[in-house]
Amino acid sequence: MAIDEWDAGIVAKLKRALQLRDELKKEQLRLRGEGLDPRKYESRSNPSDATNPEVHMEWRLTAAPDRVPLEFSALLGDVIQNLRASLDYATWAAASPGARKHNAPQVSFPLHKKKQEYLDWLRRKSAWFNADTLRVIEAAQLYHAPADQLHPLRILQVLSNTDKHRLLNVVDHAHIDLGIFMDPMPPDYDWWAAEGPVNVGETLAKLSFPRPLKGGWIDVSPSFGWYECVAFEEPGEDVRWLRIDEMMNAVCSFTVDIVSYLSGARLGLTSQDSENLEEALEMQAGVAIATEETPVEYPG
Repeated sequence: MAIDEWDAGIVAKLKRALQLRDELKKEQLRLRGEGLDPRKYESRSNPSDATNPEVHMEWRLTAAPDRVPLEFSALLGDVIQNLRASLDYATWAAASPGARKHNAPQVSFPLHKKKQEYLDWLRRKSAWFNADTLRVIEAAQLYHAPADQLHPLRILQVLSNTDKHRLLNVVDHAHIDLGIFMDPMPPDYDWWAAEGPVNVGETLAKLSFPRPLKGGWIDVSPSFGWYECVAFEEPGEDVRWLRIDEMMNAVCSFTVDIVSYLSGARLGLTSQDSENLEEALEMQAGVAIATEETPVEYPG
C-alpha cells in the first residue's frame, strides 16, 4: 500500500505495540516454565454421614505460586497505550486540516456503546473526515459486538483509561472453572467454582448432590484451571477476568485492521477487503469470555 508522511508515526506506534506484545508473551512463557505447579488443594466431604440426604464436598486452596510481578502488568499497559495511540494517530491523519487546526483536542478515534451516541458524534464531526473514513469508524463501533461478548476496542478503551488515568491493570493468576466430572452422573447436582484470583485458605469449589438411595460410590473429579488474567470492570457490572493471550489476540488483530483501513480510506485506496469491511469486522467484533485453558499463542 502506498503511504504518505503520516504513516511513519502510525506504523512506528503499531510496531512498538507488537514488539512489546511479543515481550509480554515471552515473559508469560517464562513465568509458566519455572517449574512444577506449586498449587495444592484440600478437600472436605461428608460421604459417610448417612443421616444427611445430601453429599457435600468442598475444595480449598492450600498452596499457590507467588503473585505475577507488577512489571508484567506495566508491560501490558505499554502494549495497550501504544495500540490506543495508533488509533488516535490514524484518526488525526485522516482529519481535515481545519479540524486539526481549530479542534485539535477533539480529534481522536470515537468509541461508543450505543448507536445514538455515535450518530450524535457523527452529526457534529462528519465534516472532518471523508466518507470512506467515516465508514471505517462506524464499522468499528462498540455496539456491533454481540450482546453477550466484549468488543475488542471496548477492552482497549477500558484498560487504556485505567492504565493512563488511574492505576495499573494488575495481571494475576485467576481460576477458570473447567467443570466437574462424576461417574456415575447423579440426576441432579449443584456445582460452584470461584472465578478469578483465589488466595490460600479460600474456598475454590463446592459440590452437592442427593445421596444415592442404594448406596455405592460416585467418582468425583474436579478440574481446576489457572491462567494469567486481567480484570475488566465497568460500572454496575460484575468483574470479568480476561485471559491475557485471548485478549491480546483479539485486541491486537482488530486494532491493526482498523488502523490499516483508516490509512487506506485516507489515501483513497480500495480493495476487496475494504469493500467487505462491515462483514470482515463483524466477524471480529466480539471476544467471548474464556472457560478453558489454551496455549499461549499471540498473533504473528
